[in-house]
Amino acid sequence: MLLRTFLLITYLVSSPLWAAAAVSDWEQLIPPQYNPKKIMERHGVRYLDLSKPDQKAIFDEIEQARRLGPVEPTVNGSQARLRGFVVPLDGDGEATTEFLLVPEYGYCIHVPPPPANQLILVRVPNSRRAWPVFSEVEVSGNLRIETAETGNGRAGYVLTVDHVVPVE
Repeated sequence: MLLRTFLLITYLVSSPLWAAAAVSDWEQLIPPQYNPKKIMERHGVRYLDLSKPDQKAIFDEIEQARRLGPVEPTVNGSQARLRGFVVPLDGDGEATTEFLLVPEYGYCIHVPPPPANQLILVRVPNSRRAWPVFSEVEVSGNLRIETAETGNGRAGYVLTVDHVVPVE
């Protein structure tokens, strides 16, 4: 009986039910009420025709959500595994210890920058590799809500990396 109680307590303490959900998709970083796809679904449209006044209003709602770029509180402290593209923030040609991870190639080149919920500051404390701009990588580690101002935009999340691997 004592062993069964110990095993049950061990299971409950280590159970994923008590941990934040794992993050594996960029859309998990956007609160549903600010997600452009969800906004369009709510209005019953798949594509926008900006020549129609009612659809221009939907576009304006999406743009407002993009500008706000709120983060999703339920992912704070989660383990994350995401693919994305590197925008180096430091490096000496031999090691990149901080970079922005963005979901799409070229995402940080244009103005305005992507919303904060689509920019992740990745910290690689013991990096031994230089990552060129827009290298495609998969990262895994602990994701936290934290604002980080950079020259390429404001990140809404910080990920302390366990692994960074190139996507082949």
